[in-house]
Amino acid sequence: MEDTKAVKEILESLQGQIKTLGTLVDDTLLKKNLNELLFDLNDSSQQAKSEILKCRLVNAYAYVISSLYFSFLKADGNNQQNDHPIMEELRRVRSYINRVETIQQKQETHKKKEESSIKKAEKFINSNFGENRSREHAAISRVQFEGRHKRYSDDTTSAFKNTVEISKDESYRLRQKSKKSCSRKASRRHRSKERSRHVKDAGHH
Repeated sequence: MEDTKAVKEILESLQGQIKTLGTLVDDTLLKKNLNELLFDLNDSSQQAKSEILKCRLVNAYAYVISSLYFSFLKADGNNQQNDHPIMEELRRVRSYINRVETIQQKQETHKKKEESSIKKAEKFINSNFGENRSREHAAISRVQFEGRHKRYSDDTTSAFKNTVEISKDESYRLRQKSKKSCSRKASRRHRSKERSRHVKDAGHH
């Protein structure tokens, strides 16, 4: 009597689960066909993500259908040794699911690396070329000249002025010397021309 009651409770629970499953199947698998659902996942702005979602949807379809058939065989008393071809189909679907998960993990890892690289680049730029950095570390600033200007003493200033005067005098002497040299050269050329002219005149006489 107790066994009959336990079996009855199991059957009632199973019936409730089947009803829930039927509702889920109606709201998901049967509400739209597969092609319509795949079309809804198209996203040209995120092509890679869209393809991953499509693969996951197809795998989910295949796994649900295979699992339902597996459950049907068990309830019907078949496949007691798990040697039915449905087992191979389930393993194949699981392998596809694992592949998609691996690809998705790689994409997420790559995305995180890109985000990390962008943040590092922004931090580097802000720390070296940011507005605050530019104000504090300008190429030429007043701070760089504070305490470094050496004021000339009166003696140094006088010496500098004397040097300038000497340079002016020396420059004047050089110019005068150059003029005298040019005058002497011009005089020599003139005398040479005069001698040549006298020689020619003597030859004619």
